[in-house]
Amino acid sequence: MPHAPVPASSSNTSTVAVQPPQLMSNLKDPSRVRGADVVKVLAIVVAFAAGIGLVIVLAPLLLSIVIAAFIAVAADPAVRFFQRRGLRRGPAVAAFATCLTILLVGFSALFLPPLVDQGAQLAKDTPGYVQDIRDSHGFRQLDRKFDVVGKASAAVDKLPKQVGSQLGTVVGAVFAGIFGAVTVLFLMVLLLLGGSDITGGILRIFPKLAERRWWQLIIDSYRSISAYVVGTFLVALVAGLAVLIPALILGLPNPLPLALWMALLDIVPLVGALIGAAPAIAVAFLAGSVTDGVIMLVILFLYQQVENVWVQPAVLGKVVSLSPVIIFVAILAGSQLLGITGALLAIPLAGVVQIFLREVLKDRFDGAMELPPIAPDHVPDPPSTAPA
Repeated sequence: MPHAPVPASSSNTSTVAVQPPQLMSNLKDPSRVRGADVVKVLAIVVAFAAGIGLVIVLAPLLLSIVIAAFIAVAADPAVRFFQRRGLRRGPAVAAFATCLTILLVGFSALFLPPLVDQGAQLAKDTPGYVQDIRDSHGFRQLDRKFDVVGKASAAVDKLPKQVGSQLGTVVGAVFAGIFGAVTVLFLMVLLLLGGSDITGGILRIFPKLAERRWWQLIIDSYRSISAYVVGTFLVALVAGLAVLIPALILGLPNPLPLALWMALLDIVPLVGALIGAAPAIAVAFLAGSVTDGVIMLVILFLYQQVENVWVQPAVLGKVVSLSPVIIFVAILAGSQLLGITGALLAIPLAGVVQIFLREVLKDRFDGAMELPPIAPDHVPDPPSTAPA
């Protein structure tokens, strides 16, 4: 088959002339592009700022919703218990609410009168405890050196004026706390009633969550939060008993308020148990004897070791599968952001985040996270550099 003739040239290589492209003719007006970009950036900034402002304004409501969601997740197994007995969702929630109300009313009727009486007696006895401290030899030495009594008397003289100026704030805070608690309980009931509808709406917005992989993560997160909340309250109950039983055996006055204080403070991670144990130890020293104080101190010290070594790892380690370092950092971050509420929510939230991160990063780091030992048992000799 004949070939097309090749034009001759002075050399054996052919050259092709390339014309420079007309770049500017193919572009739009740069001023118009930059103007549109500026408008888009400004719109994004304004929308972002408006979103942040909206979150700040609605922060109390959003926090109430988060707390109610955690309580609803913890209460959902009890509602499902009634559903397994043949009740539909609405009657099951009503049955749970009724049982919870009966439990709270019964607990209040049984413990509230002695709690109020003992609390009033404790408040009445507190000046005597303070006087005993003032009469002690160690306190007199501190007073001579630092004028503790004079400074305390000056602070007490200013107290009525400060209390009067802050009374409205305190009353407002009390009513705000009551309103917040009622709001959380109401939201919890609504979440328990409409849980399936809310879940269906979320799945319609994010259909990928219905896939087996992601749905299993949601189930694991639900179980982790529920087990953590229930376990935390059980640990707090045990902490209250750790104060109540020794106080009754030693015959200390007002054991119920001391035990309730310990149980409530033990819910707060890290420092709660330490702060909760202080009043019981102080009352044992002041109202009892030095021996009673030492016994209470030793008992609560041993209990805290048992709680830190066995009880808390069983709740935090096995339920949320978090290392102590992550728990500590999460609690510090939560307390910085939201105070005590943030510290309470930090651990279960960190557990949920870890569940999702573990699944998301599993494929990427599968088999690639095995690091060599820091100090291997045998270090091979360097290769010989001598000529063969």
